[in-house]
Amino acid sequence: MKIIFGRENAEKFKDNYIVLELDTFNVTNVGEVVTFCVLSAEEIPLGLLPELPHWTEFHNKLLNGYRTKQWNFCLDCISNLKGKLGGEIDTFYDNLKQRIEVYRDTGVPDDWTHILQR
Repeated sequence: MKIIFGRENAEKFKDNYIVLELDTFNVTNVGEVVTFCVLSAEEIPLGLLPELPHWTEFHNKLLNGYRTKQWNFCLDCISNLKGKLGGEIDTFYDNLKQRIEVYRDTGVPDDWTHILQR
């Protein structure tokens, strides 16, 4: 798995690789930066390849749920996504789960956006 930055870079890979959006950061002096992971077919177990469209769609629904503060939905998505996609992005799911649990338990400010400050 490779991590890349920026939508333009992700576009270059989308025809030959599995490209999944991960997070968005607001970087001082740079602005908004979107991160993606790029997976090759070799990183996905052969038996999971037919399920790949389902899991990538599920991943995208997770991100949408996160952006709209649907915390329980997100936690359910993560529990279903862990171990899928060859387990390549399980660390991302673990980190997102921790973040969501904090948000669910303590709330978020009224002006919260999904964009992380760096």
